[in-house]
Amino acid sequence: MLLTQNVRFLNIFRTLYYLPIVIPYIASALLWRYLFDKDIGPINALLRLGGIQGPSWLGSPQWSLLSLVIISVWGSAVSTIIYVAGLQQVPGDLYEAADIDGAGGFAKFRKITIPMLSPTILFNVVTTVIAAFQFFVPAYVLTQGGPVDSTYVYNLNLYDKAFSWLEMGYASAMAWVLFAIIMVLTGLIFRSSPLWVHYENGEAR
Repeated sequence: MLLTQNVRFLNIFRTLYYLPIVIPYIASALLWRYLFDKDIGPINALLRLGGIQGPSWLGSPQWSLLSLVIISVWGSAVSTIIYVAGLQQVPGDLYEAADIDGAGGFAKFRKITIPMLSPTILFNVVTTVIAAFQFFVPAYVLTQGGPVDSTYVYNLNLYDKAFSWLEMGYASAMAWVLFAIIMVLTGLIFRSSPLWVHYENGEAR
């Protein structure tokens, strides 16, 4: 919502949100390794300024998985751009009519913005679920599944089965299971879409 407001330096803000797409995935993972470094990382340095002893982000079983989640959230620029495009397609006359009726900001967001944005939300939910089940690069580059297998995600196990232990049959079966899970979840999302997705012509798709 903030990226669609008419404010100064809007293009700069949008560029900052777009940066994760420009930076190669491996390079961004190495950048986060530096940021999460226990001793010299900027994140723990900021925490020390506030009198807080920062954890070993990538070296602790309690914090390593959360660190990878943070990296994934930072890399969600594609979804952000799609949401911005969807918000820009919401007809302005709907907001004008709501203003005439005396609707407040929250009411307009709930009754106009969310329903009109629901097709975009559906697209982003489907693509994000698929991407989440394909999560691999940060775990492979930063932790290799450790510490104590706390970040040993499914795709990392699949990779090890195929290319480290050469169990190609086992790895192929795991890949088909992953494919089936993604297909089922995607199908459930589409089946539920008529309950919450609104299209301009009023018809479910």
